[in-house]
Amino acid sequence: MPIRRKLLFSLLISIVMLVFSYWVTNLHFPVSGEKEVISIFEAIRGLFWSQEKKTDDVLLVDVLYDKELITKTDELGMPLGDGYAITDRSKLQRLLQQLKDKKDYGYILLDVAFEKDEETDADSLLYATIGSMDRIVIACDSMEALPDIDNLRCKAALAHYYLTPVEADFVKYPYLFDEGKSMPLKFYEDSAKRTIERHGIFYTDGCRLARRSIVLNINYIPDDSDWMRLGDVLYDDMIGQIETKGKLIVIGSSKESDVHATYRGPVSGAVINLNACKALLAGHHEVSLMLGVLLFVSFFIFSYAILSHQSVCSWGSFSLFLSVLCILTYCFMDEVYDIFITSTAFWIIKKIVNFKDKRAYAE
Repeated sequence: MPIRRKLLFSLLISIVMLVFSYWVTNLHFPVSGEKEVISIFEAIRGLFWSQEKKTDDVLLVDVLYDKELITKTDELGMPLGDGYAITDRSKLQRLLQQLKDKKDYGYILLDVAFEKDEETDADSLLYATIGSMDRIVIACDSMEALPDIDNLRCKAALAHYYLTPVEADFVKYPYLFDEGKSMPLKFYEDSAKRTIERHGIFYTDGCRLARRSIVLNINYIPDDSDWMRLGDVLYDDMIGQIETKGKLIVIGSSKESDVHATYRGPVSGAVINLNACKALLAGHHEVSLMLGVLLFVSFFIFSYAILSHQSVCSWGSFSLFLSVLCILTYCFMDEVYDIFITSTAFWIIKKIVNFKDKRAYAE
């Protein structure tokens, strides 16, 4: 094949593979091996230094130790038992009312479940308090699961992720679902006055190309001492003595009832949501020009080498190169992209090129 045709085909293949890699990375569920590469890297890096990034603009309130027992009912209204533990909603209402009265908090991530079949005497006042507050979002698995109350639904957003048969750990955080926006995205809209918009298979944040789902960098993992218990915060008007001005207040469980396996070990759902919010503010969901250039150049070299029948072109060599590049972009750019699906696609392209060349030679 003449050099000019190789260059042209390499250019076309590189563009197609850029779009393909972007599409795969945007899928809500993990289909590639990014997590394994990052997990190994983090395990090695953790042997030499600690990389947790502490932040002073966050206040963590733990509801794990403040529970009440209720009678939960099924879809037909039949009782399922009298010993079902939920967050003490009377205490939660008192905390939210005190924060509302102070008026100085930055934002509240309320990672506490509210469901139709869970009712307490404090619900009416609690829901009214939530509905009257600004700068607050509550988590839910689906809008249909929430009590049929506008006060909750106008403040709620989705907080869940997808698993696959081969990947049961948390890997990707979806910001934008077909059925609605995520909890961190609502926080981002309220705080930054920006959002992620869909345009076919592409997504943008303003004029920047963005992802609707990212492999989340879990930079902030609090110690047990970083959490304040709900009951302690309410004791003797302590909330009045706590610095809350401008802080992101996260209310949720620190462990046990809401823990997820991640490449950084067990992490609570509330902390995952916090990291997802921080990632949005830092622009980690945006596709940087540098990453686009690096991938395009890499894909162009792969394509030209395949068309030139270079012996180094194999699935292993593609994967190794992309794995190294993935670690570098993860460390220095806070961006993670698909590895092994893209490597497999190039391996298939190589097989197609070899087949066509053999067929042409036979003719």
